[in-house]
Amino acid sequence: MEALLAKQLKLAGHIANFYTNSTDKVGAENQTESYFVSRLELLESYWEKFTNNHDQLVCYEKEFASHQYFAEDG
Repeated sequence: MEALLAKQLKLAGHIANFYTNSTDKVGAENQTESYFVSRLELLESYWEKFTNNHDQLVCYEKEFASHQYFAEDG
């Protein structure tokens, strides 16, 4: 379960930083429609994994209530 919690926190970080990583860290000349389509696909992939993991973790919320993921409203 700890491995899944760690994976979930990593995914949360990817999602939280997604906008900055997709815009500020990429030159304007590279911000094309096809670039954003591929970024959207990646974000959807992250979100699907995140929700699937969350569905598995909810069963253990009481057991791991003090873990960062649940304590910070995961």
